[in-house]
Amino acid sequence: MGSIPRHPHQSQGTNEMTEESKQEIAATEDRAVAVTQSGTLLSAIVAASTNPDVDIDKMERIMQMHKDIRQEEARQAYFQAKSRAQSEMVPVIADAKNEQTKSKYARLKTINQMINPIITSHGFAMSFGTADCPKEGHYRVTCVVSHEGGFSENYIADVPSDASGIAGNRNKTETHAWSSSQTYGRRVLKCMIFDITVEDDDDGNAASKRNNVDPDISAAHHKTLLEKIEEVKEAVGFDEDVFFKAMKVSSTEELTESQFARAMSSMNKRLADANKGEAA
Repeated sequence: MGSIPRHPHQSQGTNEMTEESKQEIAATEDRAVAVTQSGTLLSAIVAASTNPDVDIDKMERIMQMHKDIRQEEARQAYFQAKSRAQSEMVPVIADAKNEQTKSKYARLKTINQMINPIITSHGFAMSFGTADCPKEGHYRVTCVVSHEGGFSENYIADVPSDASGIAGNRNKTETHAWSSSQTYGRRVLKCMIFDITVEDDDDGNAASKRNNVDPDISAAHHKTLLEKIEEVKEAVGFDEDVFFKAMKVSSTEELTESQFARAMSSMNKRLADANKGEAA
């Protein structure tokens, strides 16, 4: 007799599937139903277009009604996915310092590493651009947040030109000022859209207090962490024993989300310091 095919996430020797595999199957079935419904509607439209007895006005109203229903379904899917994504996010560690204002902030790269794996796993994509700004001396940064379900939202941030320092003295070219302002706008929008807070490194206490629990590291963040470790290994070296002792774990799988934030902040700082040393 032939062997019974198993789902890729199904354990060998058991018929039980993981929650992840169940969700994947459900999502596949939903997409299949959507394709079937879309094909059925298209067939009905084609058939109606060749029938002289069909009331075109009535057909247009039905089509608009169908469009409105699909749009509302997409809108609901968008906000449900956004809620799930936000429940997995923890504060981002401020890993850089503005020497002029003496204030700390999180680099765009750090923010991306923290939230991009989460938002993409929930079907989101973010597209940034620019537009004319009505405010003098400002740049407008735009962002379109789209979801695989078909719904999207538009955001803007009007950012002052970063051409001058805190004393008002010009310290950048127009090109550098534009680039700096765009980066700042993207940082602000990303944190604003998904309600991300930026906090000082306090050994993860802030994340634990906010959520009243320190969740285990997610699969997406674990993958990001392993990639960052490899990057640090190649650039400046990485001592696993020292890392595990500092984090009080025996493997990366045992890390929590707040420990992930601390680890990423520490490794990004090491890379930044190494780059400064090479530049000098």
